[in-house]
Amino acid sequence: MPRLINTTKCPDGKILNNKLCCVYRKCEKNQVLNKTTGKCKTRKCKIYQNLDNKTGKCVTKKCKKLQKMNKKTGLCIPDKKAIKEKEKKEKEKLIEKERKEQEKIAEKERKRLEKERIKQEKIAEKERKRLEKERIKQEKIAEKERKRLEKERIKQEKIAEKERKKRIIKKKKTVKKIKVKKLKKIKVKKLKKIKITKKKSLTKKKSLTKKQSTLSRFKDWMIKVDSPSLSVAFKTKKEITNVMKIQHDFNALGIKPNDWINDPCYLLNNLKKKLKYKGKWNNTLIKKLDNTIPEAVRDSNVMSKFRLGGDEFQFGSEIGSGSFGAIYSGKTWQKGKSLNKTNIAIKSLHEINPLEFFTEVMIQNELFCGMRGQWGNGARIPKIYFITKYRSSRSTTGWKYIIGMEPLDGDGGDLFKKKKASGGHYKSFLKGLRDLAILLKKLQTKFKFMHRDFHAGNVMYKKIPGNNYRMYIIDFGMSTIETSKGKWLNRITQTFHYKKNFRFNPSHDLRMLILSIFSSTNFRTYAQAELKLLFCSILIGILRYNRMDNDVLFWNSYSDMIHVNDEGFHPDNIINRTNGLLNDKLFSMKIYNFKKTKPDEYERPGGVSKYNAKNSDLFNYIDQILPTGQTLGYVEQHVAKNSDLFNYIDQILPTG
Repeated sequence: MPRLINTTKCPDGKILNNKLCCVYRKCEKNQVLNKTTGKCKTRKCKIYQNLDNKTGKCVTKKCKKLQKMNKKTGLCIPDKKAIKEKEKKEKEKLIEKERKEQEKIAEKERKRLEKERIKQEKIAEKERKRLEKERIKQEKIAEKERKRLEKERIKQEKIAEKERKKRIIKKKKTVKKIKVKKLKKIKVKKLKKIKITKKKSLTKKKSLTKKQSTLSRFKDWMIKVDSPSLSVAFKTKKEITNVMKIQHDFNALGIKPNDWINDPCYLLNNLKKKLKYKGKWNNTLIKKLDNTIPEAVRDSNVMSKFRLGGDEFQFGSEIGSGSFGAIYSGKTWQKGKSLNKTNIAIKSLHEINPLEFFTEVMIQNELFCGMRGQWGNGARIPKIYFITKYRSSRSTTGWKYIIGMEPLDGDGGDLFKKKKASGGHYKSFLKGLRDLAILLKKLQTKFKFMHRDFHAGNVMYKKIPGNNYRMYIIDFGMSTIETSKGKWLNRITQTFHYKKNFRFNPSHDLRMLILSIFSSTNFRTYAQAELKLLFCSILIGILRYNRMDNDVLFWNSYSDMIHVNDEGFHPDNIINRTNGLLNDKLFSMKIYNFKKTKPDEYERPGGVSKYNAKNSDLFNYIDQILPTGQTLGYVEQHVAKNSDLFNYIDQILPTG
């Protein structure tokens, strides 16, 4: 209880109430009493707060959305966190809206495709029903046609039955007539019997077919790997006796049919042993050797397909031909493995006897086996894979000999038939000619080899990468090689001495090849101007002075007799010339109006030791490209001094 005071005054800060007591003054809710002064004053709030007059409390100031209060300044500033949150929500709403729109579009597309599918199914169902009706209709038509044909067949059978009965009746009548005639012609029958017995005796003399068939069966039996025993394969006594004789001949020769389809060098060694045989190589021995060659069996369905032991081979297109046969592209494979085929070249010889055939095979194998592993990247002699033969009525000898070799693409004449060949075609040809000269040089050094029939048809090629060709030499029927005893071999049955009839000429083959190419119709018709200029450059300095000496046939027939050596066509000279032309940059120029000519049109003028440049077609060409002011006499004098056409053209052409 406050103490009562009698006076009307109270201490500072207090007032007198109704009960005459001194108490503190009551202030408003928004005011605060100062006890020292006793006065009420307005309550103070913080800078970021406002005073609520009703409640008397300090309330924090409210800011707008996306703003917050800065307690230091009491100002509203942007709320970055709220702004980011708002942007995030807006993005989510936008994405959700787009997703719903995409779903609506996808739903519309799905409904459209569903309608399209239903429509297509209806169309397909209609088409199926239409085809079903068409099929039923066709079946009805076919059934009608079948019934018609059946009726026609029954009708034809009835007609045939009637005809057969008529023939039987007619035959019975003729039999009666024959019986009457037989009685009248007894003497004639006796004469016929005598003639028949004579024919039978003649056939007995020609009973070699059975032996020949036994020989064929015996060779086929030896080639097979899983062949049965001899007693099972040949059952009769005659066959077994014939087989024993054949086996004795095979053992005497030391050659088996498998040798002809295996390594050719192994076969060559066996043939070399037989060449040392003391007796003569007569026809009987050649025939026995010929009997050892395995026989190929022609396929009954495909005429170009043959079977040889466990392998098969088939002829393709012709890639070259000669007087004795032709060369074809072909393929070979093991029996039952037709997917794994190997490309080969097949040489078929039909106009050749066994002696000539063995000569060619021996010389080719001698050269191939002697040069094996020494080819490098140049020209080669084709490897022989197998040798066989088969019966043919078209051949004069009754047999066609077949040589399976490594694959080839064409002969030398095909190289000139490329009208649209690239600019580097002449370089490929030059490289091929150089490779042939290098190979001939190797063969001449080792064997003193001469081909003696070396024309473009006996040069084959194979395409290799880089627009180049690998050259091959074939057809060794007229070739000669020197044996170890210093004698020349060109037939198995004979060797002739060096002194009398034959002289080794290393320039013969290349001279014949180059002149045969330059004289050929294919070269004059199809060859490019660069090739013609190339041959002029090779021939300008080494052509003969006599017109007859430049004739290919004369050189081939009489060169062995006249013993002419032409050093200009020596392999070393041709190698140097081709290397020089390959390195010559001026050869890229174009040639126009080059006259087609033969090399034997060059003549030797009377009393002059060099050929006359004015009479040559090469001179006419040079006259066309001469600049004005040059005289023909200067040209003749210059050509006489310098036979290299390229150096000459380089000097007389205008600058630039």
